[in-house]
Amino acid sequence: MTIAIKNMTMKKYFMILLTITSFLQVIQAQKQIIKKNGKEYHRDARLNDYIGTWNWVDNNNIFKLVFVPRRVIAGDYGMDIVKGYYSYTVNDSLITNTISTMEPDNPEEKNSFSYMEHRGENILMINFWDAEYGKYGTARMTFLNGGDKTKAKWTLGRYEREQLLFIPDVSTYVEPPEGFSVPTEMILEKVEE
Repeated sequence: MTIAIKNMTMKKYFMILLTITSFLQVIQAQKQIIKKNGKEYHRDARLNDYIGTWNWVDNNNIFKLVFVPRRVIAGDYGMDIVKGYYSYTVNDSLITNTISTMEPDNPEEKNSFSYMEHRGENILMINFWDAEYGKYGTARMTFLNGGDKTKAKWTLGRYEREQLLFIPDVSTYVEPPEGFSVPTEMILEKVEE
């Protein structure tokens, strides 16, 4: 009887270990480090789930978000990122539109925000530039319902990283308004790949 219990316990531990190992291999397959000729490139397939157009509609208020894939290379290091552009319309009046500045082949383009960090399987942290208020924020995009990659919660808040602000002429400096010019919480729906 004791031997049967030990065998059952060992089988259970083995299955748990096998499950964890398989899960880690899936995650590792999505994020790869490619080394060639002394250079290192980080490829992250998880970002593909965010590429495309996302919308939030509330009566006559529309927030449109477009994510595009980009590769950033600096010296011997490179990585996949997503860059984002947005437009926000309130009561049929356009508040801001950075989508019109999107230039796919221009690495010096002025974008609204870029990928900051992929946390876990369903969360993307983003550096967000509020073009209307002239300040940064940190946005979190979280997929809803586990495996459903067509709906995500958008949460925008204070910029999480410290930044040094150099003001050449204090007499002309104007503090940005409180909050943001776009909604800080909404459910986005993917409308186009």
